[in-house]
This record gives sequence, structure tokens and C-alpha cells, in this order.
Amino acid sequence: AGREKLLLWLSRYAPALDPAVDVKALLGPLLRNLDDRSAQVRAASFTALEALLGAGLGVHELEAQVEKLTAATKIKLQPTLDKLRMRALRPAAAAEQQLQTS
Repeated sequence: AGREKLLLWLSRYAPALDPAVDVKALLGPLLRNLDDRSAQVRAASFTALEALLGAGLGVHELEAQVEKLTAATKIKLQPTLDKLRMRALRPAAAAEQQLQTS
């Protein structure tokens, strides 16, 4: 329950983080928590990663950390990581489309 609460706290406050703050060190533990046996921890980790990506963390930084995972973990987490990538790219695509219509 403690890890879940911490991850939910992080997701709540991630949008208020100063963009200059380096949060890359959080990516490894958050990715490992996506493979936790507790469904609540997995969901909270997904929400925290989504919040960090929404707060300006680049997908390329996430990809760099994914490469450090074992092959088996990457395969297991592939659907979840794909969902994160799509959600991270969606705001960028919407902004680009808005620029094109302006």
C-alpha cells in the first residue's frame, strides 16, 4: 500500500514539477513497478509514468530506460509500453494538427 500511495502522490504532483528538474532517475524504478505482482502498484506506476510524460518528459528518455530492461521484461511489458507511447504522442499530434489548421 505504501508504494502505491507514493506513486499516486507522484502522479498528482508531476504536472507541477519544474521542467528543469531531472526526473530520469525515476524511470527505472517506475518501469520495474509496471511488472509488480500487485495490480494496484502496476496501475499507479502507469499513472505516474503517464503524468511524467504529460509533464514534459520525452518518450526518447523513456525508451532509453526501456532498453536497460531484460528482454523477457520488455516482451512482457510491450502492450503497456505501447499504450504509454500512444498516450504521450497524442497531445503532440493534437498540437501539430492545430498548428496545421491555423
